[in-house]
Amino acid sequence: MKSVIASSEHVRLVAELPAQRESDRIALRARMLSVAKRLGYGDARCSDMSLVVYELATNISKYAQGKGFIQVWLQPGPSIDIFALDYGPGIYELERALGNGYSTNGTLGKGLGSIARLCDRWDIYSRSAPPGGDSTNWHGTAVLARFSTPSLLTQHGIGIYVRSLNDDSYSGDTIFLYCNDQHIRWFHADGLGSGKTAQQSTEPLGRALLHSPRPTEILEFSRTLIDSGKGAVAIVGAYQPHPQRLAVCGIGDMHLDVCNMDSDNKDKEQIKFAPGILGKDHSTANPQSITMGERTVVLSASDGIRRNWDPQRYAGLMSRDPQLIAYFLGSEAGRLSDDRSLLVLSPHRCN
Repeated sequence: MKSVIASSEHVRLVAELPAQRESDRIALRARMLSVAKRLGYGDARCSDMSLVVYELATNISKYAQGKGFIQVWLQPGPSIDIFALDYGPGIYELERALGNGYSTNGTLGKGLGSIARLCDRWDIYSRSAPPGGDSTNWHGTAVLARFSTPSLLTQHGIGIYVRSLNDDSYSGDTIFLYCNDQHIRWFHADGLGSGKTAQQSTEPLGRALLHSPRPTEILEFSRTLIDSGKGAVAIVGAYQPHPQRLAVCGIGDMHLDVCNMDSDNKDKEQIKFAPGILGKDHSTANPQSITMGERTVVLSASDGIRRNWDPQRYAGLMSRDPQLIAYFLGSEAGRLSDDRSLLVLSPHRCN
């Protein structure tokens, strides 16, 4: 299984803290630097990470009145991600804000240029509040700063979000990923229940990705890997770039969202799967084929992500880095009462 990436081994929330108090910022930096040094990052890069956290925290406190948070994530690579989300007025003139040293009162902006220079990969999503008052659409700012060498995820336009119930050490939601130059395959599983028992039920399933390039055969083979006393629901997907096509199949309470930014219809197409439980219900999953446009974004989600999120409320989000999309929707559309997991496939954002 060396060629299969498992979220249970490589994806972890290191720290999440509000940005209002200096003591919170110090605690968050300490946790981040502890992980960074363990991964072999040198003093110079650790200093860069600290500066990015300081700049993001300062902006949230000053321009968004502290209404926001900063997260530090460990991702495959290994990569360290710093993700900041605030619910302030947003950035009205984003291009000017990216110039080092520019800011205006009520606009989070100062220092964004320096953040871009300090990290290896970054992106920003911002929507400004309407001048006349409240709006039904979201406004605020999200920033992703990644420290890493290029990884399979960035090369293929993939974002991963997995967060366990109550931030437990174990998650029943697991995403397995297999990539090469010819295709991308993933197995997205949600073990019944939560915690250690649920994670143990999904741990063997990643091996199925090496069995076949066809999702139906992968899913069928996975039935032989799961303990009969346990169960899971799942989505299996296989993407090939030439031609750009995606084949998917699934079983149980999970969903796939397809967003086409080239279409006048800004709503998402949602694909649901036949009811059943992998390991208990042996009905055959029907494959579905999706033609991928130049700017199609696909989101594979467990039931810990609400189905009814509205892409019109988050206009422009689907054009951002897939990892930023994953962190953002994981926070905005995630259910606090369940494990949450989301895989974002955005091939047009490949490195």
